[in-house]
Amino acid sequence: MKLIDEWEATLKKAWSIRFALAAAIFSALEVALPNLQGILPAHTFGYTATFVAVGAAVARLLNQQPKVGQDEQ
Repeated sequence: MKLIDEWEATLKKAWSIRFALAAAIFSALEVALPNLQGILPAHTFGYTATFVAVGAAVARLLNQQPKVGQDEQ
C-alpha cells in the first residue's frame, strides 16, 4: 500500500476525511453513551453516523480542489 501524493494536505483539507471521522465519532458515541437513550430517541447516533458516512462517500467523488482566487484554509 502506498500513500497518495500530498497525503498530509489531503488529510487536513478533504471533506471526505472530515465526514468519515465524524461518522466514526457518532458510531463511538452510540456505544459509549447509552445513558442518553432516555433523552434522545433510540439509535440517534447510529442514524447520524449513517448519513454522515454517505456524505463522506459523496464527498469522495467530488472535486475538492480550491477554486482559483479562493484562499486555501
